[in-house]
Amino acid sequence: MYKKNHVLQKPESIFVVTEMKITTYPGASAFIACNAHGTPLAPFVVFHNDPVDSARLTAYSLPEFKDALFLNARGAHDGDALFVWFRDHLMRCRTSCHGHSVILFVGCPMSEISLRFIQLAEEERVALVSLPSAVAHLVHPLCSGILHSLNADISSGIEQLVTDGKLAAGSPLSHSLLAALLAELWADKWPCDDVRESFASCGIFPLNVRAITAERIAASASDNVSGSADDIDEDGAHGLNLLSELSTLEQRQESCSDPRRHHKNVKLNSSKAADGARASVGTRHGHSHLRRPEDSEEVIMFCQ
Repeated sequence: MYKKNHVLQKPESIFVVTEMKITTYPGASAFIACNAHGTPLAPFVVFHNDPVDSARLTAYSLPEFKDALFLNARGAHDGDALFVWFRDHLMRCRTSCHGHSVILFVGCPMSEISLRFIQLAEEERVALVSLPSAVAHLVHPLCSGILHSLNADISSGIEQLVTDGKLAAGSPLSHSLLAALLAELWADKWPCDDVRESFASCGIFPLNVRAITAERIAASASDNVSGSADDIDEDGAHGLNLLSELSTLEQRQESCSDPRRHHKNVKLNSSKAADGARASVGTRHGHSHLRRPEDSEEVIMFCQ
């Protein structure tokens, strides 16, 4: 994706976003985003139970946290909030990229990636990579541990408001108090170093195909002790499938970078050997392209 979209492999060009449910504020969530430096965008808070402006879906700011945006989303369609975040928030914060293409790893359900979101991203030269939920815990830098830490800090902040007498015990948190609490958290407690290390451990930046290991997959499955056995088995299966894909990619890269391995026989599963071999020779790029396993029995891959 970096090569295809001519994205500079620099931390300021690589972004991730995910949605975090605010556990102490029922009916609210926040889109959390940052770049590979670990530098966060201000949160984009969605109030799901507050009525949306029927005239136009717009976000607004509050004086307690001017950089953050807030959106009333009751009655909005799936994907509207993420689209507004992209249009009104990410594009406004993209000035550091100086017009270069950027890549955005989206850790949200596919239902929230609307067609107009994809079209706008293409116009703005933003390459989208949707991270499947089955492997998001392995490859998304804003992992559950970081989100749990942010939620814990919000809970502690609310307890401190009650202690200071600014909030009555059991009373709902107002929008303005939530904005002030988030402003303090983003200024003083954002886990920049942890996020930067998480980018590296996921292999997103620096790009590292060896980042996902069998040991890490096993550890993530064992950490999921609260899930059912079927869930744990399924997570392990998805993780091993991911590891298999990465291993295959790594082998292809190594074969093309090693001049001593001028060709490599790849045994595949079907009967169209001759057609597969002819179709695999790519004269345009000076090397062949592997065909799908069902297309040929043996393909010779030439690397220069």
